[in-house]
Amino acid sequence: MFSLIKIKVRLLWLIALFAISPGIFHAQTFHYLSPEEGLSQASNDFIYHDSKGFVWLSSIDGLNRFDGKSVKVYKSISGDSTSLLGNIITSSFYEDEQSNLWFTSYEGIHCYIREKDHFQHFQIKDKQGVSLKEDYHAFYLDQQDQLWVRVGIGVKGKLYLFNTQTKIPILRCAIDGQHNFPVLDETGKVKQIVSCNLNTNSGITVLVPQAPFELVTFFDETQTEVAAMEVIHFNQVKEEEEVWFLGTKKGLVLFYPKSQNYRIFDKFNDLQIGQVTSSISVNDSIAWVASSSLGILVFNKKTAQFTGLIPANNPEKLGLSVRTANKLYKDHQENIWISSFSSGVNYTNLTKQKFDNLDAFTGQSVKAIFETRSGELFCSHGRGFTTYYPTAEKNEELSPVLLANKKSIQFFFEHNGGLWATDLSRLLKWNKAQRQFEYIQNLPSYILYVYQLRDGRTLFATYSGIYEFEVIDNAAVFTPFQALGEHQQALATSIYETQEGLLYLAVDASKVLILEADGNNYRVSREIEGIGYAKDYQEEGHSLWIATSTGLLKVNKKDGASELLNEAEDGIPNENYYCVIPDASGSFWLSCNKGVIRYFPEEKRHHRYTLFDGLQAYEYNTNAFLKTSNGEIWLGGTKGLNRFSPEHIKNAPYAPQIQITRLQVNDELFVTTKQIGELKELELDYHENTLSFDFVALEYSDPKNNRLQYQLKNHENTWVDAEKNGFARYSNLPPGNYQFKIKASNSDGVWNEQPYSLNIAIRKPWWQTWWFYLTSLVTVSAIVYSIAMYRLQQALKIERIRVKISSDLHDDVGSVLAGLTMQTEILTQTASEERQPQLHRISEMSRSAMSRMRDTVWAIDARKDKFKNLLDRIREHAMETLELKNIMFDLKILDISLDKKMPTQIRQNLYLICKEAITNTAKHSNGDEFQITFLKHGRNGIQLIIQDNGRIENKVLKTSGLGMSNLQMRAKEIGAKLEINTDNGFLIQLTIL
Repeated sequence: MFSLIKIKVRLLWLIALFAISPGIFHAQTFHYLSPEEGLSQASNDFIYHDSKGFVWLSSIDGLNRFDGKSVKVYKSISGDSTSLLGNIITSSFYEDEQSNLWFTSYEGIHCYIREKDHFQHFQIKDKQGVSLKEDYHAFYLDQQDQLWVRVGIGVKGKLYLFNTQTKIPILRCAIDGQHNFPVLDETGKVKQIVSCNLNTNSGITVLVPQAPFELVTFFDETQTEVAAMEVIHFNQVKEEEEVWFLGTKKGLVLFYPKSQNYRIFDKFNDLQIGQVTSSISVNDSIAWVASSSLGILVFNKKTAQFTGLIPANNPEKLGLSVRTANKLYKDHQENIWISSFSSGVNYTNLTKQKFDNLDAFTGQSVKAIFETRSGELFCSHGRGFTTYYPTAEKNEELSPVLLANKKSIQFFFEHNGGLWATDLSRLLKWNKAQRQFEYIQNLPSYILYVYQLRDGRTLFATYSGIYEFEVIDNAAVFTPFQALGEHQQALATSIYETQEGLLYLAVDASKVLILEADGNNYRVSREIEGIGYAKDYQEEGHSLWIATSTGLLKVNKKDGASELLNEAEDGIPNENYYCVIPDASGSFWLSCNKGVIRYFPEEKRHHRYTLFDGLQAYEYNTNAFLKTSNGEIWLGGTKGLNRFSPEHIKNAPYAPQIQITRLQVNDELFVTTKQIGELKELELDYHENTLSFDFVALEYSDPKNNRLQYQLKNHENTWVDAEKNGFARYSNLPPGNYQFKIKASNSDGVWNEQPYSLNIAIRKPWWQTWWFYLTSLVTVSAIVYSIAMYRLQQALKIERIRVKISSDLHDDVGSVLAGLTMQTEILTQTASEERQPQLHRISEMSRSAMSRMRDTVWAIDARKDKFKNLLDRIREHAMETLELKNIMFDLKILDISLDKKMPTQIRQNLYLICKEAITNTAKHSNGDEFQITFLKHGRNGIQLIIQDNGRIENKVLKTSGLGMSNLQMRAKEIGAKLEINTDNGFLIQLTIL
């Protein structure tokens, strides 16, 4: 009995695939959501895909938000007024202009405040002011922001219009039915309300929601045919004539409200449909109908008939898994979501599936595919082989000799107008009349490859060598192909002849020999080693592309140079490829053990297709590939056969929306006033500088294969590939302004045009802020100013003291010395000759003391601090001293400002050095010229040069006395460099840096 049930299900699956016109509907692959994937509960009802990209799923134990990666569950929490009022969600979800969601639970009305990620809830009060606490059901949000809500059931049911802006409800009228549905006019205004699951009968009521609230009942007990079916679902479909799809417990009813006619559909291919819980329009022609007995039925709205089936509990991978569908929902990205009463949620995308997965081969390992000159296709598989007629879209499965020997056909080929085939060890020939392959004879050895040269000769590569196949006198003859010489006995896994006549021979499972014709024989011109098995060849221009077990090999046909392509440099992964098939766009199609890859050589990129694109499985087979005469590509694998036209392969068109779902700061969850996904800007303190982001790409055609890239602008200049993880972390970011950007693509490589962005400002620490710098500048400036003013005051004070001291010395001491000198001179005039020398000595000492005192007074006097004062003093002393000796004096100044300020110590010592030199010249020199030169040295330095023209042989100079020592001492005091030279006159060079 169980086998019979399986056969029936199998039959229905075939009907679903082949009864529907190509391009309108394809067998679908489904994703699955259950409590194992995070749902709060497996009994689900309402589904909604919101404007931000999230999918909301109701249950009887909380609310679920799905992002393609994980499920977030919301539940009622005792004492938390921002949680759900109750866990049983009783309505679909309605989104307002602020992107907030409105819905009902059994206990009241809810509004999901998106910005805060929490809920507000409301309960309507009756005329007595008593809150109504049970049986809420919202079924529409109109253009005036009024939520249409039924409260109560049966005779207690009331229709309220709840204003979502003012939060004020308006009682409209009484309403019956457990399920209520709006009937809309062309403007979106509610013109009628259809109610079913009535308290009074098994039909439906149609209510006009304006006074006088006209109510009409259809399918009551007087219309027993439909009444007995019990209507439980309604769907308004606007065709040329408006039609209502009514789901009942025993099938589908199409009701035409204008004519009030109806049609009943309770069977599909003589099988009872059972309860119809939901229906939805897929496109202009097709609707899907949820059947409790059969799964999802495909209904052609134009012809008003069922045309296919997606059976529930399909045993094949990725099939429809829900046993009893509850609701069908189609979102704006052409995903269809199917909720169930106890089996979770399935969802599929109508634009995702690209490859026909021919059901005749489902579950079978396809070994070989061949197209005859007449266009008939032969496919070998585990059960035998199947012939296929593409123009007629029919197939014929045949299994004569092969199953008895449990061997499948490995190769097909045509020779001398006949169709031939081989299994591993036997030669077979097609009997067209009997429509079967007949055994001819054994092969020389187990077969490895069959290839036909361009001149028509057929070569067989076997375990014992390479043979030429011929038919002589109706007998098959295998002759060793001696033209290969020593390579005739090679184990060749593939053979290919180029347009130029070069023969490529794949041998030893590791290399390819390139042979060129040499008369009637071939000789090896080049070897390509280390490539594994070579399996398929394709010529394009000057290149030969070879599918190998280590990747895609590109060979230059002119010189035989080759390169094994790789993903890093060439954009294609290294896989075990079985074929390389070109299409009209210039791309290549390659089957492998990880699906099907489309390679774009000019762009150096590839796209990998998955099971959700319709692949039979991920693993494909050697020799099981074909490009047909009409351009279709057929690929056979371990679980079936795919067929497609490359020009019809279209990407799922919807780029993902992007949301940040979690932010961590310093590796701890960061709580913001707004939900993180709603923030446009984020400001953080300087120590909050390690950031982690979780983010998702919200597109559901194949969400696990969506791709994400991110970039933190002002921190990095390139996009970082997050693959499928959706996570980024930045540690120890310096203060500054950043922009965190995310872009995403769906599983078909369609990227969003405008990246998501979040502006981030990390504040500087207080010691790096502008106001701190300004305050510090003002403070430092004040301190510097105070110090400067203090030093200035001290300098002025010292100057005043210096002036006072110099004045006092001049006035007091000078007067005393002057008086002493005068008194001595007077005494000299009256003193005896014995006293005269002593008095003269005292007078000279007095004059010397006065001179030294004047020098000291001059050095101390702050009014004499300029360079010109030094010059005046030097000139004055030189005149007094040198004129008496008739020595000419010359004073030169070069590039030094006369108003240059000079420190007291430098000024005094320069003067004393010059004075010492003048005195020495006056006392000891026999010259008649004396010169002092001041010139600028470097940036701020001074060089002093003192010289006379005395002759050395006549000079009487004391070089070991105190004069020279004093010069050295004074130079050292002011940090100057002193040089004395007596080779040619008396020369002093003093340099102050």
